[in-house]
Amino acid sequence: MSQITNPPKWLGTDKENVDLMNFFADRANQSNSLLNISKLCKEFHSERRSKFSEKSLNCRIRAFRLRIHELDDLSNETKVRMLFSMSAPVDSGFLIELKKDADVEYDDVNRITKYEKKGGLKLVRDSITILVKFKPHPVGKKKKMDPNATKTDS
Repeated sequence: MSQITNPPKWLGTDKENVDLMNFFADRANQSNSLLNISKLCKEFHSERRSKFSEKSLNCRIRAFRLRIHELDDLSNETKVRMLFSMSAPVDSGFLIELKKDADVEYDDVNRITKYEKKGGLKLVRDSITILVKFKPHPVGKKKKMDPNATKTDS
């Protein structure tokens, strides 16, 4: 597995950011399906005794995942696995590079839904969760109250 040894400036100077990305790279390399980011942040927090809260780790990883393609120390296969398993959008330039060696399908927000490298790695999203917006129940017209009407006892 490839590891980040020469982190880019955007990852910051805190070693824990590098450890977090390497942790997610390791988990992505062990999986062919979506990862639960919140669950992994909790796992990282408890295993590594992180000085950051789980919520902070979650925010960091959600921001960092948008720049995975810039991690030069990681192999393209590791980057693809991370992008796929974290349901992260793929940079358009990196997508062009990937398409040279693989069949890549993606959704309307550039998340990989299928990746098949010629003679190698194959990733397919089993099912895509579709959020359905429900229409509110139609509200009937309110009856106008007659100010002259009297209340009757029954």
